[in-house]
Amino acid sequence: MYFLKKSYYIRLVRPFLRNIRNELTKMPKVYFHDIGLRNSLLNYFDKPQARIDKGQLIENYLFIRLRQLYGGDQILHWRTADQREIDFIVQPAIGQESAFECKFSITEVKTSKYKTFHEHYPDIPLRLIAYESADPSTQVIRL
Repeated sequence: MYFLKKSYYIRLVRPFLRNIRNELTKMPKVYFHDIGLRNSLLNYFDKPQARIDKGQLIENYLFIRLRQLYGGDQILHWRTADQREIDFIVQPAIGQESAFECKFSITEVKTSKYKTFHEHYPDIPLRLIAYESADPSTQVIRL
């Protein structure tokens, strides 16, 4: 992993912490800068709809897009000890955070999973992003 990081093939995304005791320790998440390299290392080139790792694939794609918009140092992730998770917290400046949760399909979204985040961070807007959305009128951003 050290070689991949130093060669800029992967990026470790640090956790977003604001002194909440139940947030998991400092475990970073790993994302590839190039999805093609990721697919090559996995030797897996099927269409996203047919893949068992489609959630991780779409999440990695969103990381790349957010990195292009905000830079890598402003992208964090949030996870609690009981495995509540928000994929990305973008922090361009203190007090200007935005949260992003990425799902392959809109049917995977369960709003109750985000209650803990909203309770602790009511000032941070959460955007749900789905690759596939059955209803075009939903509040979900399509990639």
